[in-house]
Amino acid sequence: MAKIDYRLVCGILIPVLLSFLTVYFFNMEELMSLIISNSSSNIYKALSYVLMANFSLDPSSIFTGVDTPFGFFIPHVVMWLFLGYISGTITKGIKRSVIATSIVVIIDLLLWILLSVIAGIDLMSLFTGIQLSQTLLAVFIAFIGGLTGGILGGLISGPHEDQ
Repeated sequence: MAKIDYRLVCGILIPVLLSFLTVYFFNMEELMSLIISNSSSNIYKALSYVLMANFSLDPSSIFTGVDTPFGFFIPHVVMWLFLGYISGTITKGIKRSVIATSIVVIIDLLLWILLSVIAGIDLMSLFTGIQLSQTLLAVFIAFIGGLTGGILGGLISGPHEDQ
């Protein structure tokens, strides 16, 4: 019978659960107004908007002068660095933390798509035209930030010990 590695399971589940909260740390006023105005007592839609905020960027704000040149994605990078670091420190070891962090990003992406389909949100607009490049940039930033945080967490926590 295979032995369950609880550090790896916790290193995946805890950051996935934290991903519902960490976006509030950086975009609270924008996200709360979006959820309140659009969800109207639909919990699936509200959860979908929370996860959508993990993967939503607006690079055009650089050219319109609304934001600083790197201010439009710094909150997302810091959020994914934090989630990757938490995952890496729980799982211990660089290889295991990279695997766990990659799984966290993929689970968050799949949860966002699943909840959007259940809530009836139009995802085709995010995966066509100019929005496609923004969505792919956000997913790329999630992987790079998460993997960087996972590597840092895996380095700091030390090597994995087999028991």
